[in-house]
Amino acid sequence: MFLVLIAALSSAFAGAGIAYGLRRLIGERIPKWFVPAGAGLAMILTTISLEYSWARGVMATLPSDTVMIATREQRAVWQPWTYVKPWIKGFVAVTPSETVETVEGSGQWVVQTRLHERWQPAIIKPILVDCTTPARAEIFPTTSFDADGRAENADWLAVSADDPLIAVVCPTLGG
Repeated sequence: MFLVLIAALSSAFAGAGIAYGLRRLIGERIPKWFVPAGAGLAMILTTISLEYSWARGVMATLPSDTVMIATREQRAVWQPWTYVKPWIKGFVAVTPSETVETVEGSGQWVVQTRLHERWQPAIIKPILVDCTTPARAEIFPTTSFDADGRAENADWLAVSADDPLIAVVCPTLGG
């Protein structure tokens, strides 16, 4: 957040400088309020640009096969431009190459889901996926596995084959 403040202040100085330069170039026929208006406009445009590019920037730092499976979009009265096109405030992503089978042949896979939210630290949450059923379940500290690698006390949620997590993970695994 500190870097966003620095970027906004830097753009304010640049915007004011450009407005001042235009005012001087035209022979001061532009009113004086044009300089602070240029600073304000530059700050707003910088903030808008940073908000809309946030998710793309985070995805660029993740492994190349990472897929965004869900997003949370932001619309707000104090950001009227978001009613034209909302920006992504948070998302869930998975990296299929980081998926591992609990035990070879068990048919159950552990997927690391990444939950990213603007201004919050990322959360990595393991999820069990069964491509044959299809179903998914959260892994808790109390989750145990039998000798065949199958979860014994998981709270399975039956989902369709077009569930975003199943649709990304299972074709990759050949399920």
